[in-house]
Amino acid sequence: MTQSHTTVYDPRIKAKVIADYQVGTSQLALVRKYDIPRTTIRQWTKGLGQPLVTAEIKRQIDAEVVKLTFTAIRSLRAILRHARNPDWLQEQSAHDLGVFFGITADKLTAVLAAFERGQEIQDAIDAVESSSSSDSNI
Repeated sequence: MTQSHTTVYDPRIKAKVIADYQVGTSQLALVRKYDIPRTTIRQWTKGLGQPLVTAEIKRQIDAEVVKLTFTAIRSLRAILRHARNPDWLQEQSAHDLGVFFGITADKLTAVLAAFERGQEIQDAIDAVESSSSSDSNI
């Protein structure tokens, strides 16, 4: 008699898998990302219907986010160019300048940190994809 081996997954992992599926991540990508058998992924996503966000819509949203990010950067550049105007600077109180530059520095730091995290995520994706393609050559 053979014993079946059932893996019990953390409910938080299952929830993440389902959430990723609902925003358009393919089942194969979920298998790779979470290292969970495809049959398990299929079982969890069965009956959910089509993802809430298709891959095409996800690509469109990603493109809009990139456009918005560049627009925000260009806007910030224009504001900072204006802030270099000596006449404008003279009209501002020390308090207002402190607030203005403090917020500007905080936002710039947040944007740079987000880009860094994005690069780390992309590097991880590239590593997984590279590993997957080399595994398929075995």
